[in-house]
Amino acid sequence: MMDFKRINKKLRSKNKNKYYFMLGSILLSVLLITSYLTIMNSRTVQRILPPGGDSRKQMMMIFTIAVIGCIVFVNYAIGLFLRYKSREVGVLMALGTSKKKIEYFLIRDILTLVLIVSFIGIGLGVVFALGIWKLFRIFIVDTPDMVLNISYKAIALSALFILVITVLSFIRMKQFINRTNIIDIVQESKKSEPIKDVPSWYGFVGILLMLIGGFLGYSSSGFIIEKFSYFPPDWLSGIFYLPALIGLYMIMLHTVVKGWGGRKNKYKNIISTSMMKFEGRQTVRNMIVISLLIAGGYFASFYTPLMFSASENVFKESKVDYSFNYRQDQKMIGKDDIFALAQEEDVEITEYRTEPMAILGVDGELERLEDNRKITFEYKTLLTSGRFLSEEAYNRLTGENITIKPGEVITILSNDGSSDFRSSEDLSLITNIVTGDEMKVRPSKLKLRNNSLFGYRILSKEDYGKITRGLTPEWLEKIVFFNVKNPEASYDFANLLFDEIVEHSDSKVEQFLYWDPVSKIVAEKEGKEYDTDSYKVDYRLKDSSDFRSSWKYMPNFGIMNKMDFLKQYAVFLLLFVFIAIICFSAVIVILYVRSLTTGLNSKRVYEDLKRIGANNNYLQKSMKSQISKIFLSPTLIGTIVIVAFYTMILYSNDGQFTEQEFIGFGISMGVVIVMSAIIYVLYKLSFKKICKILNIL
Repeated sequence: MMDFKRINKKLRSKNKNKYYFMLGSILLSVLLITSYLTIMNSRTVQRILPPGGDSRKQMMMIFTIAVIGCIVFVNYAIGLFLRYKSREVGVLMALGTSKKKIEYFLIRDILTLVLIVSFIGIGLGVVFALGIWKLFRIFIVDTPDMVLNISYKAIALSALFILVITVLSFIRMKQFINRTNIIDIVQESKKSEPIKDVPSWYGFVGILLMLIGGFLGYSSSGFIIEKFSYFPPDWLSGIFYLPALIGLYMIMLHTVVKGWGGRKNKYKNIISTSMMKFEGRQTVRNMIVISLLIAGGYFASFYTPLMFSASENVFKESKVDYSFNYRQDQKMIGKDDIFALAQEEDVEITEYRTEPMAILGVDGELERLEDNRKITFEYKTLLTSGRFLSEEAYNRLTGENITIKPGEVITILSNDGSSDFRSSEDLSLITNIVTGDEMKVRPSKLKLRNNSLFGYRILSKEDYGKITRGLTPEWLEKIVFFNVKNPEASYDFANLLFDEIVEHSDSKVEQFLYWDPVSKIVAEKEGKEYDTDSYKVDYRLKDSSDFRSSWKYMPNFGIMNKMDFLKQYAVFLLLFVFIAIICFSAVIVILYVRSLTTGLNSKRVYEDLKRIGANNNYLQKSMKSQISKIFLSPTLIGTIVIVAFYTMILYSNDGQFTEQEFIGFGISMGVVIVMSAIIYVLYKLSFKKICKILNIL
């Protein structure tokens, strides 16, 4: 005679495939989240991504989408498992086994398996992250910065994700076992999740809400800061995106219930439409998650080509091949030595120019973020420093012939006409820090654009001579410009010259990019600590991307910037490539599983249709109508949303589309085509597999 344990074991062995599916879904979800957390919390990535920066916010946004997607997917897998588990539980109850005993064994067995698989997932997730990181270093770029450290925080957060999954599993099993009678449990596997009919205007209103939500979410922060001088928390922007999520839900409902064929196709696909309605709730949830993951994957994928195109635009528009500046208290490499080094490397230098410039104090509005997130502004007669050239020096450097009136100042803009927070055109007072002399100035109407001198200020010859009188060498600099005959062949020379510049720089200028001598003086006079003192650079790490992007006196050599760009931003690229891999992997798995589940749930209906005379061709068309909606709708919506969003970002940056932005956008569209092709191949394979399962080939 068989006891309860043996009966339970025998029943379980009959449904082992259902166990494999649920546990496999949990394993995959934990693996993806752990690998993401491992990369995201490594010291390298945390150091590269500044707190509060856009890149970190993007990373967190996509991670949130991935977590939600994985939880929804796991919840779906658990629910599907319990639906099939209902048969064996019904058998046990029919044999007289008490609910309490079944509940004990079910929860013990399932939670044990869930925990075991989850912790295996953590291990595999770490290995997966290490593997991707290593492959990137082997085949794409390898720099000393690219060290992956396994953070305890990543493991702890992965364990928290496991706890969420475990609690979710427990709740679902408790709900399942607390059915009122045997019939409810036995019929669980046959239950559908129908969705009610929706009005025909749902689709149009959904699209409208998505457009409104996207615009409000993107522009709300800037509008609030500008109009109310209030720095909104991140969650507030999220609220403005809610209409977009509601619109997405309405679009998916309309797709599942109504379709987009109009009234003329109302009865054409009545079988497939009805089947979609019967499984409507789960289908809609899955399609929303897929749309969000696709959008997140493309968001990360577009980062690389658009960043490359932006950098290429800077290189292309640069008017000088080589430029660097240094303080006059430094024993810098001279012209003769530079020419000698160039001769050794068979590089011909042309148009060598060097001019003096001065560091002066400037006035401005000090922006403070109060504890209540209110932004306040206080005018300071001495706020920060600026680099100043005389009009003569500017003309000799650039070959132009400008004239500036006494009392006027010009702030040089970038080639696209933009300025930044360090080079505001609103300037009215400049100060000689050594003598304390002040000079009132007003902005000139003349606009100058030059990436090589971006942010520098120009004074008339008379004003420059007057305000710089008495400055000591640490407040005086020299700028060097020169071109070479064949820039593309001068990479080795550029690296050697860079080494010489670092070698001739002492500890006085071993300073962080945003370290400002005037701001430091102002802070010390007010009895405050100058926070930027805590940011350091180290000459011993001169070949690291951290040093090259952070040193205040980093030279601007076009060929070196171009050739080393990949190395300098390798961690950024790896991070966003990895995010794309995570998102698209989840998309592929969820699409495949959902499509197979749709086919399996339709099996009995299709068997009945065959009995009443439906041929394979009709059944294939009916199934294709269901599967195509699952694949096409979320893919199309996710793609359109992110393409529109990126287009809005590119245009809002400077109010135009540059040639290089068009190139980067074109490469991004190539990524869309490749990924769409992969999803299409997956669709064809899934459809073939379903037809085989349903025996309608």
